[in-house]
Amino acid sequence: MELRRGRDGKLLRYFYGRYKDETGKSIVANCGKWRGNPPASGSLVETGDETFEKSRRAAQDCLNGFQDEARRKGRAAHLVERMIEAKTGQTVEHVCLRDLYDRWRANSPGSVAHAKHAGAAFAQFADHVEEVQPGASYCYQVTRETVEGWAEKLRAALTSSTARRKLRLLKTTFARALPIGAANPFEPLPWTRGVGTGEEVPRRPLTEEELARLIETSKWRTPILHPLIVCAAYSGLRRGDVCRLKWAAVDLQASELVLRTSKTGERVAIPILPPLREVLAEAAVNRNPGQKYVWPLAARMIEANPNGLSLPFKKISKANRQGDRSTDGEDHGDAAGG
Repeated sequence: MELRRGRDGKLLRYFYGRYKDETGKSIVANCGKWRGNPPASGSLVETGDETFEKSRRAAQDCLNGFQDEARRKGRAAHLVERMIEAKTGQTVEHVCLRDLYDRWRANSPGSVAHAKHAGAAFAQFADHVEEVQPGASYCYQVTRETVEGWAEKLRAALTSSTARRKLRLLKTTFARALPIGAANPFEPLPWTRGVGTGEEVPRRPLTEEELARLIETSKWRTPILHPLIVCAAYSGLRRGDVCRLKWAAVDLQASELVLRTSKTGERVAIPILPPLREVLAEAAVNRNPGQKYVWPLAARMIEANPNGLSLPFKKISKANRQGDRSTDGEDHGDAAGG
């Protein structure tokens, strides 16, 4: 048991206990706040006042509980491991939560941006586990309740699609990292915001009038989205393909877009209709020498944070349906800042 000091040199308000888990790894656990007056030196070799010593005894009881639980799990885990090794001939390996990203990266080469987002997801989940399951540092120790709590956090902070991507990433990585026979706490996947409940989600395409109004609304409300909306509406391309549209795919003379879609990899040829030609021609006028993408800012934004485009679009879509022009220009910063 020990006390620790912060960067300012002052004692932190908690007792910290060190013990070994069932795998033999040294673990430091928060054993609760101390109260009263601690020793002036901050060393537990000395004693504090009566209130402090009472809180020390409570912290020691907490540490003893961690140690007893580790010994109990250690005995059970040892027996299970021996059974698995006897049946499969494979040594059981326990993967630390903090090592998940390295394991995933070794088997999932991809873009730097994707790796960055994945690394953040693994780190955030490990932080969550440490918060709600003190002493749990390996994948097999994570409980279903911990995963469901993490899903709730994601649901409160992110869009449904982003939350599901993070959960799928952890589910598939856990499936590879867990020992043979261990239950995956992400199975079944905890969906968010009603997705996967079996309920039918009504969807209605925009009418011709609504589409025209949406395009007009985007001109004054969020100009950066205006050409993207026009391109999506008159080409049928997905968001990522629109944002990453290259000049190499644009043939204004032949009035045609020719490119491979990111989802299927198929080569498609799309006629350039007059509204789309208008925004492409405007982009051509503003094109810089050597510019690769038709809308370079959108290409950067989709790589850095897809929600930087999705959230402003949802706002103008809502305003479009409500016929609201009262917030003229309010989303210019949202889109640029995304």
